[in-house]
Amino acid sequence: MQRVKTFDGTGVAPNGELFPEDLNDIQDAAAGQSDFTQTIQAGVVEVGEAGIALERYAAGEARLTGKLRTDGDLRTGGDLILGDGSVIASAPDVDMGLLIALS
Repeated sequence: MQRVKTFDGTGVAPNGELFPEDLNDIQDAAAGQSDFTQTIQAGVVEVGEAGIALERYAAGEARLTGKLRTDGDLRTGGDLILGDGSVIASAPDVDMGLLIALS
């Protein structure tokens, strides 16, 4: 996020009050809403409600909790594996919608 204003000041604020440099730190820590160059680290991201979330599941693995609908293609760089462990697609150019409907 880009700073709205840079605050200048010297010294330390007494009694736990905010000092001008503290405002700079707060601005730097805030995530920009439309800055696509930033990386945001979070354990869980809830989307609209607690029942729909993207979360870290294990090392190198994420989990989407809730149902997923797509208006476009669903592409995979590897296998598409169902909950029971069966692989229904292993080629990235396969029509995933057709495979899912058939399964």
